[in-house]
Amino acid sequence: MSNLKIKPNTIRKIKNEIRKGTRSIRKFCTITRLRPSGFRSFCRLKNIELPKDIIPWRYKPRIDNLIDQGLKLREIKDSLKIKHEEDYTKAHIHMYILESGQEKYWTLKKEKRFELLKERYEIEKIKYETALKVLFLYGFATAIASKETIAERKVLEYRFKKGYNYYEDKNLLIIFERYFNALNKDRKLSLEELSKGTNISGTPVSTILDTVNLEPMYGHRERIVVPKSIREALGRASILNLSATDISYFLNTEIHNARAYLKLNNPNRKSKDFIKRFPKQNLTYRLASQIYQEQDNGKSKEEILEKLKIKEELYEHTIKREKFIKNKIINSLRIMYKNKTINKPYLN
Repeated sequence: MSNLKIKPNTIRKIKNEIRKGTRSIRKFCTITRLRPSGFRSFCRLKNIELPKDIIPWRYKPRIDNLIDQGLKLREIKDSLKIKHEEDYTKAHIHMYILESGQEKYWTLKKEKRFELLKERYEIEKIKYETALKVLFLYGFATAIASKETIAERKVLEYRFKKGYNYYEDKNLLIIFERYFNALNKDRKLSLEELSKGTNISGTPVSTILDTVNLEPMYGHRERIVVPKSIREALGRASILNLSATDISYFLNTEIHNARAYLKLNNPNRKSKDFIKRFPKQNLTYRLASQIYQEQDNGKSKEEILEKLKIKEELYEHTIKREKFIKNKIINSLRIMYKNKTINKPYLN
């Protein structure tokens, strides 16, 4: 820009045109006698703010036509190369889009093209899935007719609906045979009894039965959903050097929930299960928290030993290391509950 000879009143002319409502890059370039790239650089250098709805100057028809189609930079480059046009790079094309003022227009065109392609994909997907369903029903009807027992037919139905071999057919057959034999004898079998002798645990059996429209004999197990607040707290707790048992205690949640979400948030998580090992008993942060809470409640040493069923040696170590252990519990609670006002090593 320093080599360009621009008249001193050029800035005034540009600003006057902007005030008049001029929005055309071409007109601005005519005034300044600059190319679009030079004009934009000049405006940045002189802190001239251009209209947001500036009108592009499309002076490369071949590229402009491809911009109209909403093509990506690579697609534009490849298309020009196929047509034996000038060998543009993606950087050259992108620079032209910017300096000609077509960036917003190009973005809208790309979005519109994406939506159109997405719509076409969804239509083709529906056609494909419909064809698959027709083939599935025909194949299923043909195969089901060749099976003699209802248990065999349920195995086949499960296989068709799932579409993959997660469980072996022989194990599925055992489950379904037991199910229908129990029905015929007016007996009820638990999920564990249905899956006994197979490599399938009790819980997945409920899903297997549901897949083929059968009800567990004792009804569905109630699924307990872990609240979002607990899930988020376990996510924060995954960075702490506390055991899953201690964390589940402080968050008042089931130990299996704590283990699952801690592993999910931090697969490589390592922690120590206790503060110090004593004969037949370990000092954990949970136990230390209970000791400090009983102490704050005015209980004597003998009362605490009796209530918590702990040895005097463990109690004395907890008191001796009180400052360190208390601080660690308090800081851990602040992180888990996202609350910096917590100042006790336990929750009321």
